[in-house]
Amino acid sequence: MARSAAKSGSGGVKLTAKMRFVVLHGDDRMRQDLALEELRKALAAEHGEDGFDTIRYDAAAPASLSPGGGASGGLVAEILDECRTFGLIARYKLVIVENADVLLRGADDEDEPADKGPSRGIVKHKSNRALMEAYAAEPSDGATLVLRASTWWPGKLDKAIEALGAAGAIVKCDSPTPADAVKFARDRCQKVHGVAIEPDAAALLVENVGTDMGRIDTELAKLAMVDPGKPITREVVERFVGFSREEEFWKIQESLLSGSSEEALRHLRDMIEVSRHAPVALAWSYTDLARKVYGASLGLAAGENPGAIASRLRLWGTSKDLILQAARRVTPDRAAGLLRAAVENDVRLKTSQGDPVVNLEALTIRFTRTLA
Repeated sequence: MARSAAKSGSGGVKLTAKMRFVVLHGDDRMRQDLALEELRKALAAEHGEDGFDTIRYDAAAPASLSPGGGASGGLVAEILDECRTFGLIARYKLVIVENADVLLRGADDEDEPADKGPSRGIVKHKSNRALMEAYAAEPSDGATLVLRASTWWPGKLDKAIEALGAAGAIVKCDSPTPADAVKFARDRCQKVHGVAIEPDAAALLVENVGTDMGRIDTELAKLAMVDPGKPITREVVERFVGFSREEEFWKIQESLLSGSSEEALRHLRDMIEVSRHAPVALAWSYTDLARKVYGASLGLAAGENPGAIASRLRLWGTSKDLILQAARRVTPDRAAGLLRAAVENDVRLKTSQGDPVVNLEALTIRFTRTLA
């Protein structure tokens, strides 16, 4: 019995020149790029740098980006014909299909009916997935077919690839765990960007930008230029890398509750200039905070239990205590005025009235003074 095709999990998979059918799937584009780079190097070592041709197809835009265009069924036939035919110059081929999930809609999709003829009834064509399964059962010795997809549905095609043994691979390319992302940052920084990054700096980088490897690499390239040749420290990361994870977006509310205009304005500039958040999106956070403070102020004035207020307004964590404390310091009328100002600011931003950053800065000062 043939050895099962390599499947990547937490340990990854080594791609070799023996591979004839490879699937790279997952949400981390750079992880797919690195796997493809590994495969290219293996093919170059086996056939020489100029010993194989690379042919690309894009299933998401076959008419404009793929050779020959055509409908999806015709595109699959064209791809497989390309794999089976000899090249004019190089003997071997690397055939890459981008957005393959557009062609392979689901697991074991049913045959697609053709148009109904006048006397023969409905004639069924093989589905795209069935065509791929048939090819995986007997792939060409002169090509490596690579399917790249963000979404993948396990099915019969997986079994056909597994039956290839060492000639097949299904590689999961999801974003790494935080620990793996830190290790990637340290290894990548030294190997590709030529400088070291201190362990705590790498950990802070991942904490700030998340685990997407492409985003991490982009930030490393920027940080490596701050002080060329010198290790990247935590202080450098703090200075040049802003928060970009979704939960950090709401950190601006804590600054507004601090009562310090200077701190809140500094945080606002960081969110806009470093993390590149749009003013309109940030304004929603201001309105959301004003709504919560107003609701809490009304509840406290009516003698409502703080726990019930927190549950009704969906307050939790540190923000719950900070919002309730702010609500005790302002009357419902002042809180209502703050909410009105936030809504009016949102309207100005969306209708291009005034400079959006200046508008937010003025609103920031009003928040901190009202809630101090």
